[in-house]
Amino acid sequence: MGAQPEPWRTLSAEIRKLREQVRRLGNASAFTGTGVHPNGDQGLDSDNFVPGTSGFSLHGGTGNAEFNDLTLRGGIIGNEALSNPVRGDSAYTAASGFALTTTGATPLASQSWLTPAGFTTADILIVGRVFAYNSTAGLDYLQARSRVYVPSTGAQGYGIAMPVAVTGGSGSGKNDSPISIKVENLAAGQEIRLEVQGWTSFAGWAANGGNMADVSGQIIWTR
Repeated sequence: MGAQPEPWRTLSAEIRKLREQVRRLGNASAFTGTGVHPNGDQGLDSDNFVPGTSGFSLHGGTGNAEFNDLTLRGGIIGNEALSNPVRGDSAYTAASGFALTTTGATPLASQSWLTPAGFTTADILIVGRVFAYNSTAGLDYLQARSRVYVPSTGAQGYGIAMPVAVTGGSGSGKNDSPISIKVENLAAGQEIRLEVQGWTSFAGWAANGGNMADVSGQIIWTR
């Protein structure tokens, strides 16, 4: 019987072809065509990985990972996942119609903040202002200072009171007092008061509807 003419192939030739394909598949990397490859450190690199330039690298041996670009959806990382979380708050309060004495122990305007859970330090910048009329006949000095006070511990911090000369006979004056201070070792819910105090040097000034005081500022909470 004569040989089968081409293009007919013999069964043995087809078997040899299949064996060769199986051999090649067995020798090929499982990552061929995937765009990634093992990096020898229990991890994977993208085929286009260039340190600091492109691609990504995952190192299981060290636990390190490098990404050239990383997209994270909003709200998926909370403060509790950060080693140094930050939160900001603003403060403002005002008062009017008060009288002034020569002691100045009573705050003219005051606002309290409670320490948020998860934070222990407050970096505070505030500015207190006092505007008042001198109801006495003679020259006097209007003094003011901003104060940060922690009622539970008695800790406080305040700036230097700068005197502002105010003429008698209903003369008026304004005193601005800034202060920047750090308060540490706070506990959740612990109160911090932001205040402005005002007083006179020589004599008390009568209450006046035009006397005004306010305190405003920023609090940056950190862990």
